[in-house]
Amino acid sequence: MTITILMTRQLQTRRQVARTLYSGGMELRFCETPMDVERVISADKPGLLIIDADTVDPSTVQDALGQWMRKSPPRGPTILLSLGENKEPLFKLLQTYEVANLIAKHGAIRAVFPLLDERELLVTAQKVLRKDIFGVEKYVGIWGVPIHRHVLRSMSDKYDLTHELEGFLTDLEVPSSVVPDMVTVADELMVNAIVHAPRTPKGEPKYEHLGPDPKLVLEPAEYGEVTWACDGQRFMFGVSDPFGSLSRERVNQYVAKSFSPSKQAIETKSSGAGLGLAMAVKRVHQLVFNIREHERTEVLAGWYLRVENAGEFRQVSRSLNVFWLSPEVSLTQEMPALAPPPTALAPKPGAAVRPPARTPPPAPSPSKVHPQPSRALEPRPTGSAATVKVSSKGLQVLELKGWIDERTTLPETTAARLDMRGVVGFTSPGVVRWLNFVRGLKGRPVELVAAPESLVRLAAQVDGMVGGMKVRSVLSPHECGTCGTNTQLERKLERAMMPTDFPCPHCGGKVKFVGVEQEYRSLQEMLGAVPGR
Repeated sequence: MTITILMTRQLQTRRQVARTLYSGGMELRFCETPMDVERVISADKPGLLIIDADTVDPSTVQDALGQWMRKSPPRGPTILLSLGENKEPLFKLLQTYEVANLIAKHGAIRAVFPLLDERELLVTAQKVLRKDIFGVEKYVGIWGVPIHRHVLRSMSDKYDLTHELEGFLTDLEVPSSVVPDMVTVADELMVNAIVHAPRTPKGEPKYEHLGPDPKLVLEPAEYGEVTWACDGQRFMFGVSDPFGSLSRERVNQYVAKSFSPSKQAIETKSSGAGLGLAMAVKRVHQLVFNIREHERTEVLAGWYLRVENAGEFRQVSRSLNVFWLSPEVSLTQEMPALAPPPTALAPKPGAAVRPPARTPPPAPSPSKVHPQPSRALEPRPTGSAATVKVSSKGLQVLELKGWIDERTTLPETTAARLDMRGVVGFTSPGVVRWLNFVRGLKGRPVELVAAPESLVRLAAQVDGMVGGMKVRSVLSPHECGTCGTNTQLERKLERAMMPTDFPCPHCGGKVKFVGVEQEYRSLQEMLGAVPGR
C-alpha cells in the first residue's frame, strides 16, 4: 500500500479521508506537527501528503510543506483541503511550493461539518500516484453513464456543440440562471483548443494572430475532442488537444487572476482578452488541468449538482487540480500498480518485475460517441442581434439580444438608452468587443436598463464594463422556494437583493434572491447606488 500523510485536527475529516483512501488501497499516517511529518518521512517513505488547510494554521502548513520538499526527494505530490471562499492565500502556497491540487470541502451544503467529495479526493490521489491523468470518465460513476464524445474541427463545431450542451443541461433540470455560466466555460475551453493550442513545426502559435475567427477550420492533425458526462451528482465537461502546449506558467498566470480580488487588466491581443481561464475558474466548482508536455492538454470543468437550488449551486466551493507529465514519463510507466492483485504470485528471487499490462477502457458504443440531443433544438442564433427602437417616451433605444461573442457587431449609436434584457452572456472575445463599444460612447450619459447577471459579474471582475453609463435597472436572479422555478426580476440596482413580494409565475410561491451578493454589492458601490432606496 502507498503510505499517505494526513495533517488535520478535525475528526470528521480524518475519518472521511481515511475511509476514502483506504478504499483505494492507501495506508494513512496521521500527523499534527511538522516534526510528526519529518518522523513519518524518515520511517515510512510516504508517497503523498494531504493537509487540511482549514484546521492547520498557515505557518504550520508552510513548515510541513518545507519538511516535505526537503526530506522527500524526488518530491511526492501534495493535496490541500479547503473550505473558505477566499483561496488566494492557498494559491500562493500552490505557487511557492509547486503544490498542484486544491480540493474544496463542499459535499453537503447543509451538513454540520462540510464534507469532502469522496470521488474527487480518491481520483486526485490515484491520478498523482499512478500518473494516469486523462479522461472525463474518472470523475463520474461510469457504469451505465454514456460519455458524450465529439470531434472539434472548427469554430463552427464549437457553435453547434455549445448549442447542444445548452439543451443537455436544460434537460438535466440544471437551474436556468446558472446554465449560461456553464455554457460560457465550455465555449472558453473550446476556443483555447482551437485558437491557442495549435502549434507550427517550430513550436510557435499557429492561429493566435487570427483570433477566434468564426471561419477558422483546423487541419486533421490538429483536431481536438470534446467530452461530457453526468452521473446525476456531478456534471463534467472536457476539451483536449494533441499539442500539450499549455505551460505551468500560463496556468499559474491565468488562474491567479481568478483568485485575485483586484480588477483584471484586459490584454490587447487579437486572440481575446486574456480572461478565458480566469472567467472559467470563477464559474466552475472544479477545474482540472491534465497536461502531458508537447503531446496533449486536457482541461476539465466540473459542477456539483447535488444541491436544492441555484442559491446553493453558487455557494459550492471551488477546487483546482493540475496534473503534469513530462515527456520523460513513458507510457509503459504511466499506470504503475499501487499494489499487486490478490491472486498475483510472488516473483522468483532475481526475476525482473514487470508492470501489469495496461487494459484500455472499452470503446464507447456509436450511440454514446455521437448522441442525439434528447429534444428538438431551435437553430442557435449567430451572435447577438442589435435593434434600434423608439420608446413610448420618444427615447431612442438600442436593444441587444443573444450572446456577445466573437461574432457580435455592436453598432455605433446615438441611442439614449441601452436595453440588455435579451442578452444571454459574454465570452472572452465578446468582452473585448463590448469594451470597445463602451469606449465608443465617449462618456455620453446613456441609460442602461435590464443589465443581465453576466454583465454584473464581469463589472466586478473587469474595469470599464459599464463605463460612464447610468445603470437604471438590473436583472436580479430569484428562485421560488416552493417549486424551484428561476425568475429574472428587473429591479433598480439599489434594490437588487432586497426582499420582494413578487409571486412565483409558476405556482405563486415566494421567491428569493439567489445571485452572488458580493457582485451586485460591488456594482452598487461602484456606481453609488444606495441599497434600500
